[in-house]
Amino acid sequence: GRRCRISTAVRHSSPGRLVIAFALFSGLAYVISSVFQDLFSAKLTDDMRRNVFAGVIRKSRKDFTSVNYSDYISALTNDLNTIQRQYLGMLFMVILFTGGLVFSAALMFFYQPFVTTVALTCAAVMTVVPIVLGKRLEKWEKAFSMRAAALTTCLTELFSGCALAGDNRQITEAAFV
Repeated sequence: GRRCRISTAVRHSSPGRLVIAFALFSGLAYVISSVFQDLFSAKLTDDMRRNVFAGVIRKSRKDFTSVNYSDYISALTNDLNTIQRQYLGMLFMVILFTGGLVFSAALMFFYQPFVTTVALTCAAVMTVVPIVLGKRLEKWEKAFSMRAAALTTCLTELFSGCALAGDNRQITEAAFV
């Protein structure tokens, strides 16, 4: 009786379908993210170029001729590349991974609510404790470091004294031989 109910429950939950759905969702999210990243980057690049061009046009003839126009183009190209690679790419990765985290957490809650609650609580505690106790931990670490330095100094002096005493004993023994 009991074994039959368990196997029926396992068969109806169909984790294989869920894995396939998760893989499809992840792939779709990646494709959508890539498309939106490209569209957003193109729009931002176009807007920035228009603003820079308007700024260059507003310059006086003297200011415009004092700087080589290739410097303007080079600076604009470098800035756009930096923004696209370092900022927009990272922003879209954060958005994509946040979506994956939310979807994964929803699946975890569906299959194992208790384990998920414990895991998220532990993650929250590991995040909050350093924030709340940061100053105290900093003071404790500083005091510990000072005590460790004092111990190291004492041990160094102790061992230097032992070495000196050993040297004196050898000199004294050599004098009597």
